[in-house]
Amino acid sequence: MYVNPKAYCHSFKDWDGNPVNVIEQMDVEEYLGIFLDKLENSIKGTQQEKTIHHHFGGMYANEIICKTCPH
Repeated sequence: MYVNPKAYCHSFKDWDGNPVNVIEQMDVEEYLGIFLDKLENSIKGTQQEKTIHHHFGGMYANEIICKTCPH
């Protein structure tokens, strides 16, 4: 048994609302970002509204320390 992804690829839209072009390469990070953003928007106002943030949310911290001084 197999699943033909053609219908899904046509129905899944990119950031601009265009169907995914199966000829162009899309990084998994880019795809997941679009997918999770659409999922998060579709569950707004429901009891599951915080689900995406709860499972995939986080914080990003960046610290730059000078090599020649302690600043």
